[in-house]
Amino acid sequence: MKKGLNRYEYFLEQLELLLQKSSAEENPAWWLYKNNARTPLFMLEALSRIYVEILEKKPFKKFKAQFKSFEDAIGRIDMYDGFANEFSQKPAIYDHVKEYFYKKTEAHVDNLNEMLLQEGWLNADGKRIKKIRKKLNKIDWLNDKKEIKAIHFFYETAIEEIKSFFDKHKNGFTDLEDQLHEIRRLLRWLSINAHALRGAVQLIDSGFNNSLTLNYITDAVEKSPYNKLPEVEDNRYVVLLDKTVFLTMSGLIDQLGTFKDNGLRVMLLAEAIQQSRQVNSNLALLGAYELLESDGDELQKVLNNATSACKPFFEDELLDKLLQGIGTATDN
Repeated sequence: MKKGLNRYEYFLEQLELLLQKSSAEENPAWWLYKNNARTPLFMLEALSRIYVEILEKKPFKKFKAQFKSFEDAIGRIDMYDGFANEFSQKPAIYDHVKEYFYKKTEAHVDNLNEMLLQEGWLNADGKRIKKIRKKLNKIDWLNDKKEIKAIHFFYETAIEEIKSFFDKHKNGFTDLEDQLHEIRRLLRWLSINAHALRGAVQLIDSGFNNSLTLNYITDAVEKSPYNKLPEVEDNRYVVLLDKTVFLTMSGLIDQLGTFKDNGLRVMLLAEAIQQSRQVNSNLALLGAYELLESDGDELQKVLNNATSACKPFFEDELLDKLLQGIGTATDN
């Protein structure tokens, strides 16, 4: 079996098993959310992001859209459920605001259940997965060496895109979703891709050292299972990434995730106040600041902190040190 097909199959089997188990549940969407169906979906989306660039556009573009739609639906449940649980523990948060988050969670669960049926994910014969497998088996996959070269070029292109994106916003982020969240998302895909490629990407100690890394590489980052890539296994050629830069990037991703959540906390609380009390957006935002005991400038602080976290990473051009070339299985 070709490497690309094998990678898809590895994660399709995981997703297929979860779908089969969820179909026996009263609430399949909630079960999938609670049983981490997002992980194989992330990996399948990552593979589709890669192969849409290095192979045929049409089938992988469709795969990417399907997996992303599924993963996004679970992500929305996760977001509202997470804040519903957090706010339920805060006596200062009004009951009608808490109720808003419970109802939004339920609505997104209902939406996912409907999508699962409409798009054929829960068919008894596994219709959706079968269709995907059928198309994958028709792909003219690259041989190992050509594929690794293409993946290496994919990483080069992705890194340049990230650098260019930050350069446009280096004077300070002004938007939570389109800027802060987007830079985190772009960086995070570099890591997710490495996991999805099942051993075709390996970390090496190139000897690179930078004092800035101490600001990013915490004990939690070093011990995180997300920073341990799959073994080489039967990959003859591999893309090599610098371990220190990879861990530094992971630390930055974690920091940006904290800032993003702090911003979302304010924005979603304001959304809940606006919808439940029928007030304008400015009053709702002031109400959110009051409930969070903030001085009223929390969103700008979040954006400023995110910019400050990114600046040294990009100014020291650490991403330029990430990609260390192509090697063989014995080079890592």
